[in-house]
Amino acid sequence: MCLLPFVLCSAESEKIFFNKFPIDYISKDIEMLTLENGLRVFSIHTDTHHESTVHIVVYAFPRNVVRHNPIIAEILYSILSCRTRKYDNISSTFNKFSVLYGSHLSAKANVFYALSPSDNLHHVMSIESDRMMKIQLSEEEVKNEKKRYKDHVYHNLSRDQVLTNNMLDGYLFQGHERVKRDVDDIGIEDFIYFHQNYYTPENARIIVISSMEHQEVFDMARDYYASIPNYVQDVISEEKTDDIVYNTKTVITLDAEYGLEKLKFLYPIPNLSSDTLLPCLVMYHALLNGDYGMIYRSLGLQKHLVHSVESSLESILDDEYVMITLTLEHGVDLEHVLLEYKRVIEQLISNGFDAQDITRALSMMRLSFFEDNTGLTNKAILYTHLVNIGLKEFTDYSKIRNIIYNLTVDDINTVFYQIFSPGPLVQGVLRIP
Repeated sequence: MCLLPFVLCSAESEKIFFNKFPIDYISKDIEMLTLENGLRVFSIHTDTHHESTVHIVVYAFPRNVVRHNPIIAEILYSILSCRTRKYDNISSTFNKFSVLYGSHLSAKANVFYALSPSDNLHHVMSIESDRMMKIQLSEEEVKNEKKRYKDHVYHNLSRDQVLTNNMLDGYLFQGHERVKRDVDDIGIEDFIYFHQNYYTPENARIIVISSMEHQEVFDMARDYYASIPNYVQDVISEEKTDDIVYNTKTVITLDAEYGLEKLKFLYPIPNLSSDTLLPCLVMYHALLNGDYGMIYRSLGLQKHLVHSVESSLESILDDEYVMITLTLEHGVDLEHVLLEYKRVIEQLISNGFDAQDITRALSMMRLSFFEDNTGLTNKAILYTHLVNIGLKEFTDYSKIRNIIYNLTVDDINTVFYQIFSPGPLVQGVLRIP
């Protein structure tokens, strides 16, 4: 599942930032190198942050891979992420290189990203090349990660996002692999086989955003990545998606004996493209999500019905959804909250968003995705979603940027209407301790 984080900033901080770095500074200077093993390296040149370099690796999984192997994909991702996190340990000798790591898994891609001083880019590439090489797994390592997975998915109710998303998989798609297959049936050879098939140079895209010259980036990439082979080429057959059976049950109640209630609504995104995705990002980042969103303003600040509101873009199997999560205040009437929530959504469908709110949302998104190298997570996830919708070449980087900078109030309202007017596909009630 894909949960996109967002960092809110004040209007004053935006003003200071834009005075220091004009919004038109972004370089359109981008070049691509394809190595003999099929790995593509994109060098994006910027003169703004001389001291830091963003390094992103996107593994673009072929269609249906995660759908057929969800448990293997998630556990292997966790193993590979843990191997990177050890370098973040303050006592680690690697910490002296001042590298900040992160990772993200969606239904169609896996991304590892790092922010480092430019002088230490070669250390980051060393770690990523090791991750791409043929891996060795121990029984203990696999056993521990399988246990952690089972605890999170099946037992640990405090991880309500994980629990609910997996439950929604089962309701949305009858006979979904994640629900059927026992984790204990998966062996080391399954993880190694998955890694050799899909963590390959041909599936990988390297994006480096830096003030370095393109040739310097490409020479370094050759040194670390060119010798990595593509071990196995086992292509999964293109299975037709019409075998997916949608469950039309629209109300789910889980663990009803507990007290704290969360309402979740899942809205399918039709015809996902760059023109649709980017307004979606604006929409849920600042218009729906968090304390500044329209839903919280009405249900939280004004009516005191909800404690918090979260909005996320979810990848479930081969489709994308907007998920809205309301955490209810104690003692409020569930049916009353449902009615008020529907009233807010219907009002937005009829009247659209306020132009001032959209202007603020666009400013935040531009800052988060383009103007600030410290917004590393947002950059990495943006690239992941561009891969998800088929933009694997990144040669239209300036086009994507221009779409965001030229979005209008009508664009946002049109996409909102397309997604929300049919109503939620799934409406869930989760009660946790």
